[in-house]
Amino acid sequence: MAVAAVTTIPLGYLYDTGRRSIWAPALVHTAIDTFKLVVVPAAALSTFSVLIIVVSLTVPLLALAVPRGLLETR
Repeated sequence: MAVAAVTTIPLGYLYDTGRRSIWAPALVHTAIDTFKLVVVPAAALSTFSVLIIVVSLTVPLLALAVPRGLLETR
């Protein structure tokens, strides 16, 4: 739930800077959810869960580090 709450800000930022297009936030959201395609052994499940949380928080927040002028489409 915390990951969903935190990622709303960068996904909204991508939506706003992309001239209100859903494509940029949809691609980032898809990239976050690709972990569901991986089969993880039970022994590594807790480590994998922490890794997914860290990546799911870091990747969208990196969008906020990019200046608005680079993200805006013409």
